[in-house]
Amino acid sequence: MKKTILLLIITLFSVNSLVQAKNYYIRMATNTSDWSKITADTAHIIVDYMDGDSFNAIINAYLATDTVWVAKGTYTIDNTIALKASQKLFGGFDGTESSLSSRELSDLDGNGLVEPWEFTNATEITSSVPALNSITLGANSIIDGITLRNIQNTTSTSTTTTIINIYGGVSGCILRNMTVKDCYVSSATSSVYTINASNGTLQNCLIENNSTEVLTGGSGTSFGGGLYLSSASAKAIGCVIRGNKSVNVTITKAKGGGVFMQSGSKLINCVVYNNQAQGQGGGVFFNDATSQALNCTIARNKAGLTGGGVYMNAGAIFNNSIVWSNIENSSTTTDANDVYYGGNAVGSFTTDYLAYGAIAKSDPVVYPALANVKLLTSGEFADNTIDGTGTLAPKFLNPTAFVGAPSDPTAVMQANFKLVTGSPCLNFGSKTLLDNLGISTDLMNTNRFGNTTPDLGAYELSINTALNNVSDKSLYSVFKNGKNLIVKGLNGKTNISLYELNGTLLQSINLNQSLATIPVSNKGVYIVKIRSLTNTETVKVIF
Repeated sequence: MKKTILLLIITLFSVNSLVQAKNYYIRMATNTSDWSKITADTAHIIVDYMDGDSFNAIINAYLATDTVWVAKGTYTIDNTIALKASQKLFGGFDGTESSLSSRELSDLDGNGLVEPWEFTNATEITSSVPALNSITLGANSIIDGITLRNIQNTTSTSTTTTIINIYGGVSGCILRNMTVKDCYVSSATSSVYTINASNGTLQNCLIENNSTEVLTGGSGTSFGGGLYLSSASAKAIGCVIRGNKSVNVTITKAKGGGVFMQSGSKLINCVVYNNQAQGQGGGVFFNDATSQALNCTIARNKAGLTGGGVYMNAGAIFNNSIVWSNIENSSTTTDANDVYYGGNAVGSFTTDYLAYGAIAKSDPVVYPALANVKLLTSGEFADNTIDGTGTLAPKFLNPTAFVGAPSDPTAVMQANFKLVTGSPCLNFGSKTLLDNLGISTDLMNTNRFGNTTPDLGAYELSINTALNNVSDKSLYSVFKNGKNLIVKGLNGKTNISLYELNGTLLQSINLNQSLATIPVSNKGVYIVKIRSLTNTETVKVIF
């Protein structure tokens, strides 16, 4: 009996050892200093990635219990990465970090915001050949801090072709702090998606400059150039979706240049701008009455047919949002069909607390009773304020000057759709609608209820009351040079934030150098807060 118990204990110990969770630390083989602080043992394994290695083969060999940290660099796949249930893949590391929160962020796109996906030390995954390249996620798996760039999937072996696939029956998946850009999906036999999410959460992700295309001979649908949300378990929170395209040989099957939504999916605190659909819904295509968008900004999108900003096929729940300066191809002016009520969905719309330019409909649709609505102009004027007709423009900080997805994405990257003082969209939203979904912050994690009533759109105008100890003197050299603010004498990792006198945050950057150059477009008095690891200082400057 004792021998049997001892044998059982030994067997259980052996099995436990076989499935022991491991931490893998991957680095470029040329960057031998990365992960040098890690003490390697059987549970902490450093992996060197060589040029020509198959990154998907490396990841697919790991167990479901394993966690993978990937240092800066470009890693290549030649087939599908298939994350197992509960597997975790993290990127954005310099190779010296001991925690996820230590990863450094910077304003990489130059829009004046340091966003959660802007890792100074990018971990990029790309594809070597245009083949069956994609990522599938198992239940409760996580991808965080990874950039997918220039991945092409042009080979379909099923009814769908996609870059990221979270398909039916897989729950609890999270895509967080990710960038998905410059990817291309095409097929002549199936429907196409950039991100196919039938479950899971996208949180704080950038989805930009991707294209989905159904080729000649194909009968499938292009479901969202950037994102496809297809169930009540699928949602995107705090994401920027810009510069994407949906193309189809059958124009009416190119739906949602930025996002396609159906079956109760949710889009919250998102900015959808400068996307383009060859068919309907340049920004967002709502396919049914249960899909919901809350506190979103949808601007400068273009549709080849109808619904330059939003196309509602059978209704939608659409609140606390701004739809501005979108266009359909048959029109020569923006705001033509900002919101288009299509299909046959009388009375199935919930569209209160909106600011938009123009609406249109197809018969026999009857407009819903709209409450708490503000009409906006297209804002085709230099100051982005109020035009001669007496109607309102939303007053964004730095919107793009064009509609649709351009061939050069630089201007799209540098746009900033935060509201500024005097916007008619300030303090106009419904707190109850946010409370119902447990949302209390905006895209940049700013408190939504600092002024009790939330603003419309993805960003809350931040009124910072903590600008104390303002001084005209500083340990640093702070001065203007033309239209730039210069800060000299920095040492080590530093955050510099630029505020208006009323406390409105205009820019925030993280850097690790001795000098900072910050563009300032308007004359005025500003507050500069400089925070290093050892010191915080607030300085007043006049432009």
